Amino acid sequence: MIKRLAHAFFAWYCHPDYYPDIAGDLEELYHRTQQHRPRWAPWRYLFQVLGLFRPSLMKEFGQNSILNRSMIRNYFKVSRRYFAKHRMFTTIHVVGLALGLAAFLLMRAYIQFERSYDTFHADADQLYRLSVHFIGEGGTEVKDAMMYHPAVKALVEEVPEIQAASAVRPLNEVAFRQHGEAVYEKGGLWADSTFLQLFDYPVIYGERSQMLNEPYQVVLTESKARVYFGEGNPVGKTMELLWWGIPPLTVTGVIADVPENTHLKFDMLISNPTFSFRYDFEKWNYNNHYVFVKLGPGANANQLPSKLEAIQRKYQYPDEDEGETLDEYWKANAVAGIHLTSDYTYEPEAPGNLRSLQVLEIIALFILIVAWVNYINLTTARAVDRAKEVGLRKVVGATRGQLITQFFVDALLINALATLFALAIAELVLPAYHTLIGLHLAPHVWEYPNFLRQLGGLFLLGTFITGAYPSLVLSQYTPATILKGKFRHSRQGLWLRKGLVTLQFTTSLVLISGTLLVYQQMQFIRQQNLGLDADYVVGLRRDNFPNDEQREASEQRFISFRDRLRTHSAIESVGGISQLPGVAQAGISSTTNPVGLVGQEPIAATTYIQQIDDHLLETLDIAVKEGRGYDFERFADTMGVVVNEAFARQFNLANPTDLVGEHVSFGFGGEDDPGYEIVGVVQDIHRTSLKNQVEPTIYLPNPTPLFLVVELQPQAFRDGLAHLEAVWQEVYPDAPLEMHFLDQEFDALYRADRRFGKVVGVFAGLAIFIASLGLLGLAALMAVQRTKEVGVRKVLGASIPQIMGLFFRDFLVLIGLAAVVGLPIYYLALNAWLQNFATRIDFPWHLLVLALGVVAAFVMIIVGLQTWRVARQKPSATLRYE
Repeated sequence: MIKRLAHAFFAWYCHPDYYPDIAGDLEELYHRTQQHRPRWAPWRYLFQVLGLFRPSLMKEFGQNSILNRSMIRNYFKVSRRYFAKHRMFTTIHVVGLALGLAAFLLMRAYIQFERSYDTFHADADQLYRLSVHFIGEGGTEVKDAMMYHPAVKALVEEVPEIQAASAVRPLNEVAFRQHGEAVYEKGGLWADSTFLQLFDYPVIYGERSQMLNEPYQVVLTESKARVYFGEGNPVGKTMELLWWGIPPLTVTGVIADVPENTHLKFDMLISNPTFSFRYDFEKWNYNNHYVFVKLGPGANANQLPSKLEAIQRKYQYPDEDEGETLDEYWKANAVAGIHLTSDYTYEPEAPGNLRSLQVLEIIALFILIVAWVNYINLTTARAVDRAKEVGLRKVVGATRGQLITQFFVDALLINALATLFALAIAELVLPAYHTLIGLHLAPHVWEYPNFLRQLGGLFLLGTFITGAYPSLVLSQYTPATILKGKFRHSRQGLWLRKGLVTLQFTTSLVLISGTLLVYQQMQFIRQQNLGLDADYVVGLRRDNFPNDEQREASEQRFISFRDRLRTHSAIESVGGISQLPGVAQAGISSTTNPVGLVGQEPIAATTYIQQIDDHLLETLDIAVKEGRGYDFERFADTMGVVVNEAFARQFNLANPTDLVGEHVSFGFGGEDDPGYEIVGVVQDIHRTSLKNQVEPTIYLPNPTPLFLVVELQPQAFRDGLAHLEAVWQEVYPDAPLEMHFLDQEFDALYRADRRFGKVVGVFAGLAIFIASLGLLGLAALMAVQRTKEVGVRKVLGASIPQIMGLFFRDFLVLIGLAAVVGLPIYYLALNAWLQNFATRIDFPWHLLVLALGVVAAFVMIIVGLQTWRVARQKPSATLRYE
C-alpha cells in the first residue's frame, strides 16, 4: 500500500523525460532492500520519492499552478531569506523541534521495548500462564505466579481449548564444572519436553523434537554454549553438574540467546526427568512450577475458568462437595501482558510498571506538543509582520493557494532541518540514554526498527500541524484590511496563543511537581527502617546439596566453617537463614494450608516460612518484641517457632504478647496435632521491596540452614572479608564462593524506581527547556511589538516597574489558569504511581505550589529581562520605532 501510493505520487510529479530511468532505479533499490529488510523496503521507497520531489525533476505544471517550477524556486528563496533575516526565531524553531523530536522518539523506543515483552513468539496471543489465587480470611486474596506440575497432563487431556502445556521451574544457583573450576549458574530452568514446542526459540544445533525428553539432558543458549565449549557444535558433549550426585548432563541442543524483552530469562534448560529421583511430579501438594498453555485456533481464554475449576475438583479436591466454594482458583494470564501487569508473588523477575510507563508516555507526548506549540505560538505572534507580506502579495496577484503553499514551504523547511538535527542528536546521546534506562536498544538509532519510520511520520505530521494554522488564517485576509493596519488590532489567534501558552505552563507545572514527588518518595523509601541492619552484612550460600551419602560430612564441614568465622575478631556475628533478605523472592517457602492456633479455627491464607538458627536475630539486629529467640541448648526449642508481627495481625491480635505460649498448627496432623509452641514474636522486617506488604512469617529452627549471614566489624571490614575467603578456600576448595552484600541487594530492589525517577527528571527538564525557548522567543517578540506602546506610556508618566507589571500580568493570569488545569492531572497521574508502594508518603499537594512558584519566577525572569531591555530606552527612541 505504501509503495503503491508513493509510486503514484512519483508518477504524478516526475518529468516524463526522467520518469523511466528513475522509476527503474527505484524499483531496483526496492527489490534489493526487500531481500534483506522486507518491512523497511516500502518505507525506504517512500523516503526516496520524497527526496526526489524537487524542481529540477518535476514536470511542467500550469503557469498559475502552485507546483509551477519557477514558483517553487521562489517559495524556497523567500523562505530562505525570511529565515536568514530572523535568525533568532529560526534557531528557536529548529532547536525546539529537534529536541522535541529526538526526545519523543527515544522515549518511544524505550516504551515500545517495554510493551514488546514476549510478543516475539509465534502465536503469542494464544500463549497463557496459569496462576493460583488463594482466598484468605475475610476475602483477602493472595496471587501466586506458580502452579501445580501435574496440572499439565490434566489440562492437555481434559480441556479441548488447550493445544499444549508445559511446566518449568527456576534452578537457583547450582554449580557446574567449567574448565576445571566450579561456578554457580543462576539462569537455569527445569523444563519438560514441550517447553520448546510452546516457545519457538530458534534452534542452532540439534533437533527440537529430541530435546529434554530423557533424564540428564541439557539445552544451552548460544552464548552459554560458547562459554563452556567454545565455537562449534556441542551436541553430544557433557557437562558436570555438582548437585545431589547427578551424573553428567548431555547437551542435546543449542538455541538462540533469549531476548531481553521476555519475563522468563534463562541460559540453560535441564530436562525434568533428571530430577525425578528427588521430586514426585505427580503430586498436587506443591505449586512450585510455572505452567504455560497454548490455546488452539479459535479458542478463547474466557472459556477456561469453569473447566479449570472442574480439574481442581477432580484431582486436587476430590472430597469437596460440588456446591462448596474452594479456597483457591486458577486463572489464565496472557504471557504478553505479564511483564507490565503482574502483581503476583514468585515472579521469575521483578515485573515492569504499567503506570510508570503511562507517565512516561504522557511526558513524551507533552515534549512533542510543547515543541510544536512553540512554532505555532511564535508564528501566530509574528502574524502582524507576515500580514504585510501577505497583503502585498495579494495586491500583485497572488492566489490564496499560492500563499498557503508559501507558509507550508516555511514549515516544511523548518521541520526538515529539525528532523535532520533530531537524528543527529539522538545518535549522539544514544550511549548516555542506554545508561539512563539500563537497556541497550540498538547500536545506532537507524538500526532500531521503528525509529526512522516514526521520524518520517512525525516530519510529515509536524509539517502539517505547524503549517496549517498560519497558512489558513493569514491567507484569508483581504489586502485592504491588512494594508490599512486593521489587522494589527485583530484578535485573530490571540485566544489560541493564550491557550497554547497555558498548555506549556500546565506541562511545566505537572512535570516539575511530578519530578519532585518521585524524588521525595524515593528519599522516603531510603529513610525507612527495614527492621534489620544490612550494613556490613555479607550473605553466602553453603556448598551445593550433596548426595545422601555425603550429607553428614557436608553438615560437619558447614559447622566447622561457621564456627571458625565466629572466632575471628573482625567478625561480629554469624547467623543462618534459609533465604537471604533482599534477594529474589522465588526461593522462599510458603504454605497455603490453613494455619491456626491450636483450639481455634484455622485461617486460610498464605504464610511464609523461613528457617533460622539461634544467632540470626542477633546478626541482623532484629528486635524481639515479645518472648525470646531460639536457644538450641534447650531441647524444647526444636518444637518451638518464632513469628513476626504480621503473623500476629493475621489473627487480629492487637497485643503480640497474647501469642507467646500459644501453639500454632499447620493442619497436617489432624485434630490431635499438638502444634508448635510460639516462643517469641519479632518485629516485622522488609524482606523484599517496600512496595510490598510485610508477609506473615513463621521462623522455624534449623542449626544448618542454606545461607549464612556474616556481620563484619565496620573498622575491620576488609580483614573480615579476607578471613572469610581464606577459610572458605580451605574448607570448600572445590566450591565457588559467591557473596551477597545485603545493603547492595536491598539497594538493587529500587533500581528500577530510581531509574524511573531519573528518566522523569531528565525529560521533564528537557520539556521545560523547550517550553522556555518558546517563552523566550515569545517574550522577545512581544517586547518588540509593544515598543511604541512602551514609549507612549513613559511619556505619560509610567515608571519602568509599572510597565513591567503590565507585561507580567498577562503571563501570571495564564499561570494561574495552568494551575487550575494541572491540578487534576498532577493528582491522577502521580497518585496512581504512588499506589505501587505499600509504604509511601502522603500525597504532597504542596509540591504543586512549589512548582507554581518556580514557573512564576522563571517567567518573570525571562519576560522581565526582555521587557526591561525595551522599557529602559528613551521615549524618543521607542516612538521612532517603525
